[in-house]
Amino acid sequence: MKCAWHVHMRKFVWDWEKLDRVFKMCAALTNFHTKLHTLTEQDEAYYSGVLNELKVSVEKRDRKKRKSQARSRHAAKRRRQAFELEFGDVAAV
Repeated sequence: MKCAWHVHMRKFVWDWEKLDRVFKMCAALTNFHTKLHTLTEQDEAYYSGVLNELKVSVEKRDRKKRKSQARSRHAAKRRRQAFELEFGDVAAV
């Protein structure tokens, strides 16, 4: 099973038309194969690895996003404080 989808796990360098045909072929082979055979231990291990990689990448993306948001909030706070120091409380005027 994993051999059929190996093309999709790497960067695809052909044109989009070929990608569509390869995807449809892999999906058809997968459907046919799963009707005839259950997953082997090797397939289950590979699938677990793919899920773990996906989980790690999502967690990494989320950490990066939270860090960026925290930096942005901190910078906005510094700008507000600098403005208040320079011009005072504008709302009190």
